Amino acid sequence: MYNGGVGSGNSNRYGDHIVTFMGYKKVGSNVYVYIHDGWDTKVHYITFGNWDDVAATRVRT
Repeated sequence: MYNGGVGSGNSNRYGDHIVTFMGYKKVGSNVYVYIHDGWDTKVHYITFGNWDDVAATRVRT
């Protein structure tokens, strides 16, 4: 994620940080993306589009 905003449970912006997308949930008109950020073992969420750009890699096992 490039120039990511603040996610749940954090007080700092993600900035240019690698995260793992775990899923999403739509609540009303908002879409929340569930992520692992590597800073701890908790699942966090960030509002969809709260970043400038992303580079996606799909991993299949």
